[in-house]
Amino acid sequence: FFARQHNGQLSHAGGWGLTLGDECGGAWLGRELLRAVLMTHDGLLEGSPLGAQVTSNFGNGPDGIVMFAATATPADFAELAPVLFEAHESGDSLANHVLTRAVADLERILTAMHVNGGDLFITGGVGVRYKPMLGATFRDALKEPAGDSLSGAFSIGRALLQS
Repeated sequence: FFARQHNGQLSHAGGWGLTLGDECGGAWLGRELLRAVLMTHDGLLEGSPLGAQVTSNFGNGPDGIVMFAATATPADFAELAPVLFEAHESGDSLANHVLTRAVADLERILTAMHVNGGDLFITGGVGVRYKPMLGATFRDALKEPAGDSLSGAFSIGRALLQS
């Protein structure tokens, strides 16, 4: 969920849930990691230590991944996000593939939401992990939020009720 308040106007994008959205969130990252691992199984992406680790954790084949995904909640998928970021820090090619796409999506969304400049705030479980991967324009605009996601949601709700 992305929100922007400028000159008293509130606009937002996303928030449509994991099936149709949740771009760049922890659950989305976990799901995209599993998709990438399946693509390595199909020979569409090059394998990596992360891919081998994930495959092993789900029973050494795609069936375990598919069975997990069929019943996984967003929180279940999100548990994979820290592993993805750790592998990225080690230079893992599969982690880099997933996070390169995530950063491109995030920058596209931030560009749309950050039309007239101003400060940017990224919250959520994995938000802070993106900062060093963003382009300089976005890194320079990023500020520490005054509160957490819940206080931001209350603020947005209050603004919507007043409009």
